[in-house]
Amino acid sequence: MNNLLKTTIIGLAALAAASCAVLPAAGSILGVASIGSGKADHLPGVFKEPSQPEVDAELPADRIRTDLAKYYEIYKLVVYGDDPSYEIRRNELGIIVDKLSRREVWIAYKDLKDGKHYYNSFKYIREFDGTGYGPARPNFAVPTEIDERTAKE
Repeated sequence: MNNLLKTTIIGLAALAAASCAVLPAAGSILGVASIGSGKADHLPGVFKEPSQPEVDAELPADRIRTDLAKYYEIYKLVVYGDDPSYEIRRNELGIIVDKLSRREVWIAYKDLKDGKHYYNSFKYIREFDGTGYGPARPNFAVPTEIDERTAKE
């Protein structure tokens, strides 16, 4: 096997590993209510934390809520984290790919498309095009289904 092929395979394996979800420790603020139950029976503790007023100066919580209202009926929204900066991410050659917000947005909502209730989190990502960063777009995690009572608690 030539070195380029080995490097490509190793790079793809690292990318796949980095994109896998890691469940937080039991009892952590971001903990999952019940694993493998189909629906979570309560919201993670992060929903009890005070919300920051914005992800950054261009993304205040009110604007986020308005943008999401096109797709979801939002019951709760928490902007979580103290650091309003972005993490700059680079590829294996050191070239800037994008930047990811350090503050995370958590939402409890009803999906207007399927009528089900969920909670989810996301960070904003801004892709780098070689000359600058593009507009912020949400980079969602996998949603967790909940019942309506839990969504509104």
